[in-house]
Amino acid sequence: MSYRQDVLERYLDQRWRLVTIFTDGHKVGEVFHLRRGDEQIVLKVGQNPSEEDEIYENQAVHAFMVAMGIGWFHPNVITYQPGDGCSYLVVEYAGVPFVRGIESCRSKRLYYYTLLATLKNAYAESAMHGGGPAQQQLLFVVQKCITQLQQHLSDLSDSELLVRQLMQVSGWIKTSSFPVSTFSQWDFTPEDTYLGEDGCWRVNDLRTPVRGLPIIDLATFTGTCLAHDLSLSDWAFEVYREAAQNEVADICEINSETALRVFNLGRILQLLLSTRFRRASDPGQADRLYREATMLIGQVVS
Repeated sequence: MSYRQDVLERYLDQRWRLVTIFTDGHKVGEVFHLRRGDEQIVLKVGQNPSEEDEIYENQAVHAFMVAMGIGWFHPNVITYQPGDGCSYLVVEYAGVPFVRGIESCRSKRLYYYTLLATLKNAYAESAMHGGGPAQQQLLFVVQKCITQLQQHLSDLSDSELLVRQLMQVSGWIKTSSFPVSTFSQWDFTPEDTYLGEDGCWRVNDLRTPVRGLPIIDLATFTGTCLAHDLSLSDWAFEVYREAAQNEVADICEINSETALRVFNLGRILQLLLSTRFRRASDPGQADRLYREATMLIGQVVS
């Protein structure tokens, strides 16, 4: 019997019932959703270094978020058992994934609005002066965009020009002021977001670091919604972009113009990633995404 099966059997012996086995979106091969009466938990068991690394990161994120004053925005860690080659983590059940809930809910606009309100609360409560994490995040995003162009999209038109323009963006970031950092996942997507039975939003399966400039999150989140063609994703993109330029910009103490440039940078990253992964399956769509990324890079530079 494997270590994973052994740990699962221990919980089943304690009258927990196996509800679902999650197999997607994790380095850990199988993640178990268990229920006992009104209690619900998620059990994640690592059997190799890669799986153990994900489990360590998951519990570390919770500790960071508690320290930031927003532990309420992440499922509580019930048990963390580290080991040498084997470990496991038990957390509260986060709820229904956004990507499933948005398609089944009655009021889709309210769904997007309540998540946005929760995100703004998390940003406000975790805001801290000292722009180092924000600047580091933006430079990381630029470098990730450059990596996509140099390693995966180098045969496309103007890729070298786009790399040079992104290097100019790096220069702008290094000479600009980003006085506040908040909770930020750096590559935030709908797959990270859950709505609990208590009506509260939570984020889960995040990796460190979790502090930066949250406008990037709003861009990657809504950009991914567009890529998956989720309900009302076009409308949500506009609403979240407006929030990025107004309330979230105020939290981060930057002006609306800077906020829009940052939002577009997050959108560029999502577009380049989508271009990379759509080239084989949908070349026409990949070309449209690449042209949009090209246009936005020009706007961010100017």
